[in-house]
Amino acid sequence: MSDQIMKENNLTPRQSQEKAEKDHKLKVLVWIFGILLISALGYIFYSYGINKENEEYLIQQKEEIVGELAQMELQYEGVKLSNDSLNTEMLDQQERISSMRDSLDQMKAYPALLRKYKRMVNRMKSEKRQLFLLADSLDRVNQILVVQRDSAEMKLQEQTLMTERLANQNLDLAKAVEKGAVLDVFNLKSEGVKISSSGKISTTDRVRRTDKIRVCMTLGRNKLTKTGNKSIYVRVATPDNVLLSGPGGNSFVVDGEKMNYSAKTDVYYEQESLDVCVFVGTNQYEFKKGVYLVAVYTDGKFIGETEMMLK
Repeated sequence: MSDQIMKENNLTPRQSQEKAEKDHKLKVLVWIFGILLISALGYIFYSYGINKENEEYLIQQKEEIVGELAQMELQYEGVKLSNDSLNTEMLDQQERISSMRDSLDQMKAYPALLRKYKRMVNRMKSEKRQLFLLADSLDRVNQILVVQRDSAEMKLQEQTLMTERLANQNLDLAKAVEKGAVLDVFNLKSEGVKISSSGKISTTDRVRRTDKIRVCMTLGRNKLTKTGNKSIYVRVATPDNVLLSGPGGNSFVVDGEKMNYSAKTDVYYEQESLDVCVFVGTNQYEFKKGVYLVAVYTDGKFIGETEMMLK
């Protein structure tokens, strides 16, 4: 074969050998270049696949971070506390989260950016936990304060009701004592009397013989009435409905109302039964036939009444 080549190309044996060596080297280079080209293409395709996977992974990571931010934002939504300072801080956190989510959503994902946002998200999660723990603590404190306030108000109401009840009871007791202290009058009787020049007193029902009206009674025994001087007032109304008047300035007070009296007498009462008589007479009035109405008072209270007939 080499002889034929040599004859065709008119080459010497040495030249033919050199040419064969060159052809061999060329084939080797072509083979090496082919291998390198195939390797390069394989690397390119491999690298493209890796980059594609990395890009998808980064996008997935970005979406996860955006989702976490959105979830944190929702957790702040609708939270309303009684503490104004905490409310303001929570609103600020919510705005920061919303701003971060919007910014990241518009950025292209790359590892350094995602690491930065992950650190920020973790820090904000920690801040959120602290805020919510503080809010929960304050809420518990407020609940305790509300319970204590309600309890205090309830105790105050109970105390007020008890005080009012005691005051009413004391008032009722005072009224009962006051009512019980009012003297009872027994054997109340009024009659016309004739007084002789010697001072002798005789009863009469005749107008012409009547000089005065005598009103007699028995003040009952009463341990609730204070011992001491008492004024007994008598009012006598004539048949023509005229009050027999006593001396000048003859007024007294009954249940807060000022009234005139016909006669009065002062006695010393010692919580025991006491017989009392009062004489009513006036030169300004001429006794007439008819019915005379008699009412008796003491300590500003009405204690009894009776009537008499003069013929």
